[in-house]
Amino acid sequence: MRPLIEILEDERTLKHKLESVHRYMLRTDDVEMINILVAQEVKVNRDLDKIYDEIKEYLTLLIE
Repeated sequence: MRPLIEILEDERTLKHKLESVHRYMLRTDDVEMINILVAQEVKVNRDLDKIYDEIKEYLTLLIE
């Protein structure tokens, strides 16, 4: 298992990416660009879900 600090750093990075995607969504009216950004948003959210699962696993091991 990776160290918790690495997991949290990955979470922070992904949250920054998600914020950037949302900012770009607000700035553009181009439908094609919005579709690309929505796809990126889905990918980042999927990656965040994996990170959250990893955090849950880490905490579960600490509690046991």
